[in-house]
Amino acid sequence: MVARRRELGRGGRGGSREGRARPPHLQDQDGRPSPEAVGSDVSLRVDANQGWDRPSALQAIRALEPYGLDFVEQPVARWDRDGLAEIARAVRVPIMADESCCSIHDALAIARLGGVSILALKLTKSAGILGTMAIARIAEAAAMTCYVGCMIETSLGTAAYLQVALAAAPVTWGCELFGPLLLAGDVVRRPVQYADGAILALDGPGLGVEMDETLLKEWTRH
Repeated sequence: MVARRRELGRGGRGGSREGRARPPHLQDQDGRPSPEAVGSDVSLRVDANQGWDRPSALQAIRALEPYGLDFVEQPVARWDRDGLAEIARAVRVPIMADESCCSIHDALAIARLGGVSILALKLTKSAGILGTMAIARIAEAAAMTCYVGCMIETSLGTAAYLQVALAAAPVTWGCELFGPLLLAGDVVRRPVQYADGAILALDGPGLGVEMDETLLKEWTRH
């Protein structure tokens, strides 16, 4: 695990997220981040993926507080907004809502409850660009910040995500737009490009990419 974090750090703008949440009593020292092993240039972020209940989340996050986490994402079930707020008030690590925030109504409810300080923006879960920008405006009005994730899109979807990341004022935690890197192919003429751990700006019209109809047909399931 430490070796993997070092590898991420060498990619440029380092970051490390562990996506599997285990009960705190099953976690061992090897599963904890080590700032000395990773280095100060790598940020540590934990995504619990709704994997804990409230007591387990509090225990786990408090145990991780000394390791300088940027934030913990979605520690409890998506429907437990009260739990998110309670945990956020009880720990020193910022808490981010992901699955709990899919619509403007979700964002308003989270803002009213308080505690949670970061919202994860994803176009695929929030009615596209307009819906996601509306959530970002609510976050800005409520003095919350945002982070742009992804759901493994092609360059077409990734371009839309990138436009939101650049346009939404409260996006201060960066973005995680790695979808095209995991795919065997793409559906645009010039796929998005990466350098030094960052996605490069697009210079084309509209979203910045152009659909390739031939490639689209090749990847269409018949």
